Amino acid sequence: MSKIIKNSQIALNPRLIEAARLPVLKDLPQSQGESAVVINNEIDREKIDLDQLKGESEKIIKETEEMVVELLNKAREEARLILAEAEEEADHIRARVYEEAEEIREKAKKEGYEEGWQKARAEMERELKEAKEQSKQMIEEARRLKLAIINSAEKDIVRLAMAIARKIVVAELKANPESIREVVREAISFLDQPENVMLRVNPEDFKILNLLRERGDFNDIESEMPNLEIRVDNRLSPGGVVVESDRGTVDARLETRWASLEDALEHELTGE
Repeated sequence: MSKIIKNSQIALNPRLIEAARLPVLKDLPQSQGESAVVINNEIDREKIDLDQLKGESEKIIKETEEMVVELLNKAREEARLILAEAEEEADHIRARVYEEAEEIREKAKKEGYEEGWQKARAEMERELKEAKEQSKQMIEEARRLKLAIINSAEKDIVRLAMAIARKIVVAELKANPESIREVVREAISFLDQPENVMLRVNPEDFKILNLLRERGDFNDIESEMPNLEIRVDNRLSPGGVVVESDRGTVDARLETRWASLEDALEHELTGE
């Protein structure tokens, strides 16, 4: 059983780092009314593509499943053939040794010499022992090669799944831009009763968060920290958040969280 199947407890968590101050960037220069109209129009356009994005995600998942099954079946068939060939070769070696030993024994009997018989017997035992050892080594090597093929296929499958998952996450963020609220909530939860919290987000996410505030859909978070401030950081990609507070800094950028997951999977694959 592979290590990937054994361990399903890996979580995509943000990384808590020591407090650090990033350069302060100015908020977008828009009035709240104009911002709400623009953002509502943008969200309406995004929702039009929702069915298409979901269809693409389902297609990607189906293609991934088919590729995974094909890779595993191919690896198992190659390993089975290698092991079968090794066992067949071992059988041939054993049969040849027995045949040669029988010839030697018959020859010694015909000669009728005790010395020849003992010599033939010793030679037969030696060759039989060597044949058994050689057969054992061949079968062990075939088994090691079988495991290597399956492990190699497993790593390829994991890398493929990670690449597909990235596409699905990006598609989900486009289809549901308001999911940035849950990213913010999770990032803040890693801090112990913080005060004077500042969020740094991508410009597009900044617009979404402002719209949520205007609609009152951000009140549950702001009620817990009245000194919450949101600022634009052009260095962040959509879906990522950096939280700064007196309790420390949480790096919840999508790239950071993804790197943590890849490191955990690599650790599971290599056992290091």
